[in-house]
Amino acid sequence: MSDMLEYTLNSCDKVKKQMILRQKNTNPIAFGLMFGAVHLLVDMVTVSTAFAVTKIYDVSQLWGISVVVLYDILAFAGQPIIGWFSDRKEVYRATAAVGVVIAALSVPVLSVNPLLGLVLTGLGNACFHVGAGALSLCVTPGRATVPGIFVAPGAIGLGLGTLMGKSGSYDSWAFIIALGASFLLTLLYPMPQVLLRPRKLLLPSLHATWIVAALLVSIVIRALVGFGGSYNCTKTFAIKMGLMTVAVLGKGLGGVVSDRIGWLPASVGALVISAPLIAFGGSEPLWLLAGFLFFQMTMPVTLVAVTEVMPGRPGLAFGLCCLALLAGALLAFSGTVQSAYSSVFFLVLILFSATLVWVSLKGLQGKIPMKF
Repeated sequence: MSDMLEYTLNSCDKVKKQMILRQKNTNPIAFGLMFGAVHLLVDMVTVSTAFAVTKIYDVSQLWGISVVVLYDILAFAGQPIIGWFSDRKEVYRATAAVGVVIAALSVPVLSVNPLLGLVLTGLGNACFHVGAGALSLCVTPGRATVPGIFVAPGAIGLGLGTLMGKSGSYDSWAFIIALGASFLLTLLYPMPQVLLRPRKLLLPSLHATWIVAALLVSIVIRALVGFGGSYNCTKTFAIKMGLMTVAVLGKGLGGVVSDRIGWLPASVGALVISAPLIAFGGSEPLWLLAGFLFFQMTMPVTLVAVTEVMPGRPGLAFGLCCLALLAGALLAFSGTVQSAYSSVFFLVLILFSATLVWVSLKGLQGKIPMKF
């Protein structure tokens, strides 16, 4: 931690703002694990609530898809705005806690007013992601390990929430109790020292803009491949669980490995390895799962790299990355894009993403550390 503090102080003219939220001797990894667990619960409840609207009210398939898309827009599209506000007021922990409360309110409201319940669950999810995500980026500034650990369990929450919502296994009281515990952990869990860097660009504005744009496009591609890359594989329950598991492992290990051996070789190498496995392994589940394990490892690095180009704005950076995920997901639902699915399509797409990540990180080399 002292090395990172020294880097922070030396890389800026001066640190204008330091937010000491709790005990600075708290282990950042423990923070990532604890808030990652809360992330799992929040995603499980909010996604389950969104799908429960279609199940409980027996809406048509078309309206069901519309409900899910509306939830995705509410949960992801508003994050940059929430992030901007959180950065301006420096209220990351409060934003996360408020998000949990709003998500909890959506559960009883769902039975009275399904549309309002859907709005509340999407808004609650967005607030929690921005607040907790920004904190994960600040506890060890510039490192990918803790953000990866925080984000990874969300894949479990997404998977479980989808299964529970679609099957009708919706227990309001259990969800409220789970979110009540999440609220207490979000508000009271001891925090490590959190630093908010001054808003001084490390690069010329045009240079910074194209790096952020390239990284966001790579995130769009990651979402598109994540949803569509397994198009040629029969989605059995075991395959769904396997894809969820490798997403968690890939994101969680990606930050650790990248910090250890270097962001550029770890991220670009993982994408290059994943490309043929995903593109040509559709009929072989083990190859496909191995491909997605490597593919997901890039998530922590792209997230932290965007944040490094936008110092002092972790909420906005996290929100922009989530907005890029929404764009990729919507593309995956497009019939035009789906008609182009093929081995060559995904091979080219993943290799293009690897190129974007390589160019972006090369542009940052010498400006920020990429190996710890």
